Amino acid sequence: MSTVQEGQYVWGDAGEQRLLSVDSAAGKVYKHYGVTPTIVDSFSSPDAAPSDIGWDGTNLLSCDITNNYIFKHDGFSSSLLDSISSPAGDVSGAAWDGTNLISTDDLGPNYVYKHDGFTTSITDSYTLSSSQGGLSWDGYYYLLCEDGGNNDIAIMPPFAGERLLDCFSTPSTTPSGVAWDGVNIYSCDKATVDIYKHDGFSTSILDCFSSPSTVPEGVAWITGDYEEWTEWNLLSIDPIGGVPLAFKHWGKF
Repeated sequence: MSTVQEGQYVWGDAGEQRLLSVDSAAGKVYKHYGVTPTIVDSFSSPDAAPSDIGWDGTNLLSCDITNNYIFKHDGFSSSLLDSISSPAGDVSGAAWDGTNLISTDDLGPNYVYKHDGFTTSITDSYTLSSSQGGLSWDGYYYLLCEDGGNNDIAIMPPFAGERLLDCFSTPSTTPSGVAWDGVNIYSCDKATVDIYKHDGFSTSILDCFSSPSTVPEGVAWITGDYEEWTEWNLLSIDPIGGVPLAFKHWGKF
């Protein structure tokens, strides 16, 4: 089993690299093959309105604004290993820094929280000036998606306050998720209903495709070798409408 967290990029014959995404229109989590709209697997999400996903090296993490819970799944499946209450009232992001869960809320004031492992205990926090639509970890820094008017993707040092190292404007007006594959940024936007692959950490777009549903809500990149073959997949979820599901796509940028 791999213990590589989201943001670390590891290639190998026994490994796999997959982009995950969430969508808030159909209540679904998708798994793509690479970064294409083709679905290779799906499962129901734990609650009705998932708002972001992350990866801890082995298991999918998801958060949901229905009851403000953060869930740890058993690998990529609907089975849950654990769940905790969000520290605040509108959990909007979840990521793993290799040791601890990081979460955000956008029910003003907008906080970033550092948990003690995967627990409700908070070891650090700071406020943000704008609401957040997604959270990721690149192995060194936090990547945050601002959807409160600036429409930026920002990179920040871990728990040094709201100090930007860099930021750029997103391709459209309602960014809702961000991920890092070790080389490039991925983002999604609820206005265009698209998922984008950026050229490194920049506004330049290498590729994009339409979300499987109507409101993409978050993306994450996973690396691991928990399957016996090498494949590249995007995961996405859609938390609104009918039974919430997760989807696995077929393909890669």
